[in-house]
Amino acid sequence: MSPISPELLPEGAQGLVFDCDGTLVDSMAYHFDAWKATCDNFGLHLTPHLMVEQAGKPINELFDIICERSGKTGQVDRDEFFKMKLGFYELHKRPLSLIQPVMQIVEAGRARGLKMAVASGGTRWHVMQSLKETGINHLFDAVVCAEDVSKGKPEPDAFLLAAKKLGVEPSLCVGYEDAKLGMEAIRRAGFMAAVDVTVLEGYPHLVPP
Repeated sequence: MSPISPELLPEGAQGLVFDCDGTLVDSMAYHFDAWKATCDNFGLHLTPHLMVEQAGKPINELFDIICERSGKTGQVDRDEFFKMKLGFYELHKRPLSLIQPVMQIVEAGRARGLKMAVASGGTRWHVMQSLKETGINHLFDAVVCAEDVSKGKPEPDAFLLAAKKLGVEPSLCVGYEDAKLGMEAIRRAGFMAAVDVTVLEGYPHLVPP
């Protein structure tokens, strides 16, 4: 494995906090397909660009944004929507893969003995399924999901809670994200660095840069 540059893994870091979907796990296309199929059924408009723009938002907030932009605020039953979306995952199972340039950072962090966590805007069920299916759940000392915080990204709550669970000061943590909202959340949390993983060589883009 090639050495990881200090820009990606600073020497003074004591804790590393990673987003899940689109950062550790190459699942954004899968999630887009589930959202898109469900939106089409309910007459809602969703594009890959909107999905990327709002990446990192808790799913209930994303639902509200899609309804608002489709001119259907209050017209779509939330529970029925998410029931159908969950059904898509069950009917269209597909294998998940890891994002290798990010996993190289994880491996380097583990080699240094650094504490590591996941901070995701996804539900705990989906996040844990992804981590277990890809076989990396054992690498992380803490996992923070949408249910654990009252405010989602770009608010810093998820990253601050992850740092707290690791027992590491935020100023000694590095955050890794694929979404603009997540990057903003890391900065607001006061982390020593915010790393945009979409610029890494070999990153799988949902929308070509």
